[in-house]
Order: sequence, then C-alpha cells, then structure tokens
Amino acid sequence: MEAKWLARNGSGSLLIFFCGWGFDHRCVAHIQSDCHDVVVVNDYRSLEFNADWVAGYKDVVVVAWSFGVWVAGWLIQTGVLTPSKAVAVNGSLNPVSNAEGIPLDTFNGTLEGLSDATLKKFMMRCCGGARGYSELQSLLPQRSLEELRQELMLLGTYFGRWTISSSEQWGKAFISPADLIFPYSNLASHWGDKATSISTPHLCFGAIKKWEELCY
Repeated sequence: MEAKWLARNGSGSLLIFFCGWGFDHRCVAHIQSDCHDVVVVNDYRSLEFNADWVAGYKDVVVVAWSFGVWVAGWLIQTGVLTPSKAVAVNGSLNPVSNAEGIPLDTFNGTLEGLSDATLKKFMMRCCGGARGYSELQSLLPQRSLEELRQELMLLGTYFGRWTISSSEQWGKAFISPADLIFPYSNLASHWGDKATSISTPHLCFGAIKKWEELCY
C-alpha cells in the first residue's frame, strides 16, 4: 500500500481516501478540503497500513471508492483503523458477488483478459463512455499494466479469503445508476438505507471540488 499526501497542514482531522483498483492519487488530486489533512492510499498488492499515517490525529475520516471500500472495510474490521466516519463511493464490502458486487464471471474475465486494450476499455467504462474518457483524462492513473495485473490478482485472493461481517461503521454509501462497473441494483441491495444515489459514472470525482461534499 502506498500513500500520497494531498494536504498536510497540521490539522487535527485526517481524511484518508482509498482508491479503487488500478488508480492512484490523480483521480482526486484536484479536490480541496476546508478542515482536513488529506492522504490518498492505493496499490493493494500489500495490505500493510503504516500507522504513522494516522499518528497524532484526533479525528480520522475514511472515504473509500470501488474496491478500496473493501480494503478500508478490512482495515476497520481488523482494528487497524478506527474512523469517526466512513463513507463508501460506488463500492461494496462484498465486492465480487453476483448479488452485492461485481459478478464473478465479470471479475474473472477482466483478470484473465487484461491487456493494454482491455484496460483502456475498462477505464472508458469507469468514465461512463468515450466522452467521459476524453473529459477525465487528468484523473486517470499512471501505473504499469503488470502492476495492475498483480494488484487485481491479489485483490481476488483477499476477497476469497476474508469476509467483512458488518457495515455498521459505514454511515453513508454513494451509488450511481450510471455506474458501468458495479451494477447499481447490486449496490442498492448491499447498502440498503445507507445508500444515496448520485448521477455520475463510476469515476465520479470530476465534478467534486470539496471533500466536504462527500463526508458531510
């Protein structure tokens, strides 16, 4: 797991953003905060979390996106993180599931067929199509294909090995009917009355200017 600080001004409150698979800090680098230091974590080839990232903060807020929802959920369940607030965005604590996440065949097909061409198609779907892909170029990651292959393979291993038993600590989940990665009906089923619908593609951060739009 890697960390990139976007704001580190000595605030007593820390916002940790968990990226989705394949992404890096660029997807949210433009978002500002009025009251938090902000650190972005990604690259889940390791789930090792550095305790120094949260040391000294009185308040920790988690915002997690896509497969990052499961990663944050696992760290919360195992006691590594004890946030005051946790918000999910277009993701599930049961991320590979025919009923509550990405269907198993879709996940396996993505992993088995991963190439430069299929990765571009995936990113285009994250952006909601060709137009969004063109408009959101600055939010797309700069990571190698082999790195992403390793990360996706290991995420699949984690999901199969460890189950997150409760969503109690998650106060809100934003889900999008226009999401082309996670079926909306599956996320609606997973989150129930915690869910709030948003009119965005899976990569939903292009129009967000302040972190407070998500966590308040």
